Amino acid sequence: MHKKLLLTLVLASTTLLPLSAAAVIIDFDNISTGSFTGPASEDGFTYSLLSGALRGDASNGNPGGNMQGDQRAGGVLSIARMGGGRFTFDGTDIASFEAFGIDVLFEGLLLGTVVGSDTFTTSFPPPPSSSPPSFDRWSTHSSSGLAGIAIDELRVDLFGDGAGDRSAWAAVDNIVLTAVTGDPGNDVPEPTSLALLALGVAGAAARRRRRRA
Repeated sequence: MHKKLLLTLVLASTTLLPLSAAAVIIDFDNISTGSFTGPASEDGFTYSLLSGALRGDASNGNPGGNMQGDQRAGGVLSIARMGGGRFTFDGTDIASFEAFGIDVLFEGLLLGTVVGSDTFTTSFPPPPSSSPPSFDRWSTHSSSGLAGIAIDELRVDLFGDGAGDRSAWAAVDNIVLTAVTGDPGNDVPEPTSLALLALGVAGAAARRRRRRA
């Protein structure tokens, strides 16, 4: 009886806990070159400019399109599920133009509160001054600080600095996201809810035992 009760509790609790769907990749391959404000959508997600200035680039990604911080001041990209709901951030590609060692910040939010972050640094030096500018020095990074954390918004802070003789800015491509399925909006099951569920199942089992007696 105890084993049957435990199995019932496990099966019932899994109906409340979120499940992960297959990962998708935001690759910006349909983006147009030029100033970007959005919103735009890909594979069940929507993204748009949150602050600053961003620039779409249709041809210098890894491969295909990419999103860049505007070279004068940079900008922040906001990503969320279409229609709302939670997801996880799993990894991305980043690059920088005319500079290296540039930090790209990824912040995960849930219900408007930051719940974790990842900072990745571009590690490849720029091409020699005799070479044409290029974004072909991409690096791939996996989520660490945000790994496995359910969020409902991802913010990507893309550096841009137009000061000095040479501008420098960061770019992002191939953002890997996994939607949380069976998610009733942004309501996270609380321990109290699971405890009440356990009491209900235990009570039902007790009533069955009394009837059999």
